[in-house]
Amino acid sequence: MTNAPSKSATIFIEITPPRPGLSFIPILPIIEEFVHRKVDYLSFPSHPLGIPHVSNDVFFQYLQDKVSTPKNLHLTLRAYKGALELQNKVMDLHQLGVKNLLLMHGDESHLYPSIHPCIDTPEAISMIKNLNRGVDFAGALLKEKTQFRVGCVTNMAAQSLPGREKEPAFQLRRLHQKIQAGADFLITQPVFSLEEVDHFIHRYESLYGPLSIPMFFGLLPICNVRHFTFLSSIPGITIPPHIAQQVKEKKSTEELQKWSLLHTEKVGRQLLSLHHESKGWYLLAAGSDYNMVVRLLDSLKTTILA
Repeated sequence: MTNAPSKSATIFIEITPPRPGLSFIPILPIIEEFVHRKVDYLSFPSHPLGIPHVSNDVFFQYLQDKVSTPKNLHLTLRAYKGALELQNKVMDLHQLGVKNLLLMHGDESHLYPSIHPCIDTPEAISMIKNLNRGVDFAGALLKEKTQFRVGCVTNMAAQSLPGREKEPAFQLRRLHQKIQAGADFLITQPVFSLEEVDHFIHRYESLYGPLSIPMFFGLLPICNVRHFTFLSSIPGITIPPHIAQQVKEKKSTEELQKWSLLHTEKVGRQLLSLHHESKGWYLLAAGSDYNMVVRLLDSLKTTILA
């Protein structure tokens, strides 16, 4: 399954919109850092971890005339009560000039536990791809076609755990459904080890045939023990036991960060060589601390150009 290393890679940087009531201005220097480094996409999540933030479409509008870098918006299905409301939102995004959407179920919220998605992710992908063909959710013809590239997500490192024994098979089946529905690209949850991804892709292709859409692998450097503990508690993020052991053995935050950056860069390079559809990385930060991401980005870009 291994191919020759690619000499190019597409890089997404996830930038979380501020919490309500906070100014956009403090985050502009951070965005300028990434623009200066010529990243390919800025990606804006929608209420990550189920916590209220400024809407990513408002953030998109604010940056539209300030930053020319292409932008990718998360569309969290948990936020919509029905197909009509979802279609209205998607058509609004089309009018704003949004071209790239990443569809997902959405993080469960302890603040709003009763909110559940009204539409399944594969169904929503199919509906939006129909808008690209000029057909709305009810089957009526539109006067104007949309032009969305629609992405999906998966957790390639999903493990069989008590109460979730079928989780790996579920992730495989759901990814196939999303691709069948018309997903244009795939972004993974953060990856901490090559072996789990290699195993996932091998299992997928043995069940469903070639994995035939571009893959962008989530990379998230671990900042400190508290960050590691927090990540370990998030559904959908899986940190393998041998990585957890490495974290626990580090004697200081400085030592942990140095190891984490080197390890994440190594995994990123390996992932880019893993499969012919390995096209790049999706870099995430620990909360609002983007320093580690800047350092990782610089290392990865050096790797590409070497």
